[in-house]
Amino acid sequence: MRLSACSFQTLNARKTLVAEALVPIIENVATYLECLPLEAASPTWSQVIPQCDIFLRKLIPYLPGMGSVDGLIRTMTCLMKLPGISAFKVKKPHIIINCSQRLKSQPIPSLFQSILDPFPKILSYAIQNYDMKYQSVVEVCHLCHRGFARVKSPF
Repeated sequence: MRLSACSFQTLNARKTLVAEALVPIIENVATYLECLPLEAASPTWSQVIPQCDIFLRKLIPYLPGMGSVDGLIRTMTCLMKLPGISAFKVKKPHIIINCSQRLKSQPIPSLFQSILDPFPKILSYAIQNYDMKYQSVVEVCHLCHRGFARVKSPF
């Protein structure tokens, strides 16, 4: 598990990513995550999930240059299979809240975001622009619904 957290940290530290190199990297990450036992959840996954969240958010602008999204969908599927995935929250970067200027009827934004946030962007782009297996789409959607059924969007 340590290897996966380190590899995500290394990828996140880079200023730019090469789209052609991302496909084999993501395929390797997906294969690695598929081999990890789900029982190794709490302490070990808590190090990997925030780094994976940052990586997925950073990956969105590179989607048009990627040749395949199969590894990315497999990675998303692995993350959704984790027990208690909805409990993992990542702190939003650089949020300044000035409550004195807010109207009382407006809700204060959450300081945390879910790992689910980049999934719709990735999945919708992949469905519109790539040939995908129906079973892969159904599996990701089913697992997202199962893991986040109680999480309600404020919109």
